[in-house]
Amino acid sequence: MPPSGTFALTKAERITGRTMVDALFRGGQSRSVPYYPLRAVYCMMPYSGAAVRVLFSVPKRYMHHAIDRNHVKRQMREAYRLNKHILYDVMAAHENETLTVAFIWQGQKSESSEGMAKRMVNILTRISDKI
Repeated sequence: MPPSGTFALTKAERITGRTMVDALFRGGQSRSVPYYPLRAVYCMMPYSGAAVRVLFSVPKRYMHHAIDRNHVKRQMREAYRLNKHILYDVMAAHENETLTVAFIWQGQKSESSEGMAKRMVNILTRISDKI
């Protein structure tokens, strides 16, 4: 269950700090779930304050303008925030672990909010099936 049963995306649920990012991408234990142009990289780590911790990234390589990158990140955060219960339901059985997930946008163009929500639900469902 998300914290306090709300749809909020709190600071504790975000990946902050270089050590956690390095552990996610260089740990050798991470897995990837693609659904072009969205991709998720995830792995299980020892518990660190929240059952699920997330990171949203839109590389400058794909979207050159900051306004476009910020728009896509805002859409990803909103789609995740409304559908994060999919992961929290699965993580209820894993009390001593934290699922860390990085969502990476790899497309040249932005997506509609409905399309982003559809992609996010698909990826979250696939991650929950693999845990």
